[in-house]
Amino acid sequence: MATIAQNERIVITGLGIVSSIGIGAEKYYQSLRSGQSGAIIKNTWNEEGIDQAYLFPCPEINIKAYFEDLKAPFPLRYSQLAMLGCQTAVKSAKLEESQLSPDRIGLILNTSMAANAAVETYLSKLFQEGPRKASPFDFTKTVSNTVLGDTTRYYKFRGSSSLLMGEDSVCYGFDLLKNNDADIIICGGFDEIRDVHILSYAHNGYLLDCPSEAVQTDAAEALKAALAQAQEQRKTVIGEAAAFVVLEKLDHALERGAEIFAEVLNYNTGFDGAHDNFFFEKNEHDFRYVMEESLELSGLAPKDIDCIVGASALPWQYNEYEGKAIGDIWENEELYYTTVKPLIGETFGASGQSSLVAAVLMMQNEEVLGTGLPSEYFNATKARVKVPGKTIEHVPLKNIMVNSIHAGGNTTSIILSHYHNN
Repeated sequence: MATIAQNERIVITGLGIVSSIGIGAEKYYQSLRSGQSGAIIKNTWNEEGIDQAYLFPCPEINIKAYFEDLKAPFPLRYSQLAMLGCQTAVKSAKLEESQLSPDRIGLILNTSMAANAAVETYLSKLFQEGPRKASPFDFTKTVSNTVLGDTTRYYKFRGSSSLLMGEDSVCYGFDLLKNNDADIIICGGFDEIRDVHILSYAHNGYLLDCPSEAVQTDAAEALKAALAQAQEQRKTVIGEAAAFVVLEKLDHALERGAEIFAEVLNYNTGFDGAHDNFFFEKNEHDFRYVMEESLELSGLAPKDIDCIVGASALPWQYNEYEGKAIGDIWENEELYYTTVKPLIGETFGASGQSSLVAAVLMMQNEEVLGTGLPSEYFNATKARVKVPGKTIEHVPLKNIMVNSIHAGGNTTSIILSHYHNN
């Protein structure tokens, strides 16, 4: 992690997202602001063994509609999600209009599920039809960092680039800029959700129950009803997204006249000792440590944080560990807490950036997004933490902490600050 002694200031100059509630940061934010849910109830699957489930899928993508000059063979949907998410961020940062050196623009991606569609196709042919039918061309698509090549090749980015698994790409991008390894780093997270993922979670009892009568009602309302009846169940709802932020050195951003959305003060990442098999296994003590270290590295005290955009997908996570950790640190302070995940699901590799995009626009619009759920569902602490169900307007936000959890056991806390040039 970067130390505070490195005085290079890092800012956010672009935002982008593909989600179940909209493509592009503004559409996404307005949907969150109004409490729109991306939930559907899906009951048709390619895999046997799944009845029906709540899901927050991205819309189907016609890649040629967004990349008119892209030539066949086209990337798989796994790459298409990342490419489109990256495009929305690149446009937001006005990088397409610039004459910047591609040698100083890097791309850091994070995924949890990797190129599963390609792996499924290759292995199915290998085991069902034999090695002679398994194409070497299909095998090349199974490599996780294929997406990195697809995206950097299209945009001709030649700066520091890498694919991460189970980490927050913003952290690595922040360090690269602090070390002067680039001027701009585009940081993204994404995952394509396949039927096999749903099957795995259903088989292990991790999916929130979706009763048969739910199909007769609105999916979002059915989901709320299910949560009211199962607040303590250690289960989740799965979503799909590709979310990106553009990090840039402040001096570079000012020189090119970029719009500055927010400043990234610092971050901390730590492994949670409670992690075993279930993605959401965490404990309040390790969660607290990550947040406290993030505050210290940023030179802030708890009282300086106005709002936390959290990692909890459902209230039980907040009540079991994240909220308890917050209550320990902010025992005597007032602050807001919100999470976007009840409206877009747990989006795995995209979850950190999905929350960051929301946090940056909350800061700009001076409001706190609602969770879409009743406030009383979040009852872990008696500290003065406000968890709004609906968006609250006219709330100046100077500093926001953004928490995320990742496959493999990592927990990350990033602190954003309202940009001011001093």
